Amino acid sequence: MKLKALGSEIDVAVENKGINGDSTFGMVNRFQRSIVPEKPDYVVIMGGLNDLFTRIPVDDVYSNLVQLTQLTKEAGAEPIMLSTTPVAGSPVFNAKIKELNDRVAVYCESNGVRFIDLYGELLSEGVLAEEYSNDGVHISDKGYGKIISILAPLFLELVAG
Repeated sequence: MKLKALGSEIDVAVENKGINGDSTFGMVNRFQRSIVPEKPDYVVIMGGLNDLFTRIPVDDVYSNLVQLTQLTKEAGAEPIMLSTTPVAGSPVFNAKIKELNDRVAVYCESNGVRFIDLYGELLSEGVLAEEYSNDGVHISDKGYGKIISILAPLFLELVAG
């Protein structure tokens, strides 16, 4: 892929290793075979919603996300943590998501890991904004457009700098 930044084109390779319906346990378990061989400079980590939907405790999800940042560093890459996104129609469930995000944000701040708050950017009146989802859980094209608008400046800075 070619990115245009600062008047020049930059070659970058982007690999999406996400699997629909995956859990943070699955992400940890396949990290060595899925991520490490790619020799990435950066690893964007986003997970937790599927875990919470299946009633995995926040403590376990948090531990897995921390482990993913550590595995990323051990692989010689920089982790970039994205918050778990909100859902529609469930302020109680969103409170659990927020608890996870708050804990992960504190960990990231204390350990020099970039943390990008997508939760707050996609929230409206305590739930996922209707405009960013077609079903109240999964992010729509417009929602991904919003996410890209948040991430693009960071990625351009990283690859151009």
